[in-house]
Amino acid sequence: MTRWLLLSSLFLLGGASAHGDSQGNGFKFFGYETWPVNYRDLCDGIIKNEHHENSSLYCAVFFMDYSWIKVEVLDLEIPLVVFRDLLEDSSVNTMVEVITAAELKKQSVVGVVNSPSRQANGSWFRRNANNATEAIFTRVDRAMPNVEIRSSEDFSALSYHPGGHYSPHHDFLTYFSDSEYDYWMKNFGNRYATLIVVLQPAEKGGGTVFPHTNTTVRPNKGDAFFWLNMNEFQGMKDRSLHGGCPIYEGQKLILTMWIRIRDQPLLLQCRPDGSLSLDLLLKPSYSQQRNYYEVPREDYKSQPVQSKLEKQTVVSSVSPK
Repeated sequence: MTRWLLLSSLFLLGGASAHGDSQGNGFKFFGYETWPVNYRDLCDGIIKNEHHENSSLYCAVFFMDYSWIKVEVLDLEIPLVVFRDLLEDSSVNTMVEVITAAELKKQSVVGVVNSPSRQANGSWFRRNANNATEAIFTRVDRAMPNVEIRSSEDFSALSYHPGGHYSPHHDFLTYFSDSEYDYWMKNFGNRYATLIVVLQPAEKGGGTVFPHTNTTVRPNKGDAFFWLNMNEFQGMKDRSLHGGCPIYEGQKLILTMWIRIRDQPLLLQCRPDGSLSLDLLLKPSYSQQRNYYEVPREDYKSQPVQSKLEKQTVVSSVSPK
């Protein structure tokens, strides 16, 4: 099967002048100094993506919910996978209309006003906020029966214009002490995985780079990509370091789901050595499919984290998204 190409997470910025290449020729943007030169080279394709040469990576197709689910593996260790054409154009277009009508606010790193590491606008949407978010949530839920996305935060809609970016970071959150825990950490644990749904790719730039794997995700409209932020010991997976490459032309729109560790089936199905079988993502059986409409819509903000989850190791303080 021919391997699909890709692109990822999306951000908005007002007024940037440019930085077209890693030497700063032609495109300067606010926060360019937060990007190491080799990371920007990876964004710009100057460094060849590792997955293009890795013969162990592959694509898979499975039938679920009366439709074909196409999955491309970009990294086996994180793992990092792309769901191709996950959403139909009608679902994407409706969600774009919803976001366009919403009031998008400048996004920041907590505690830092106008942080150079993040230049984007965005808004939050509950999964049942409207028919558009409901349809997307349902589609994602059925495509990944072994991932409990009801343990995810609200949808984060992000818009990036030329100059918009998010310098490399980890989604896994660390704290100095338990007293710093927010609602989500107290009730659902840390960010176990991340899913990004692509509503509109930029015309130029705007990929999502994973520096430790020499991989840049360049998805198309309607694609979604997924990776784990935690290792088998529920600590931070260093290989999951990623960043939203600067936008050179056009606008990028995405929906991000930060999936928390509570009630994750994948944790219960790991191999004896703690590793994860990709078959759980790439070849789920029909019996594993959950019927979204048969699951009670409990108030997910009233449930505590299960005691089976181990307490997270605190190593430093970092600002959540």
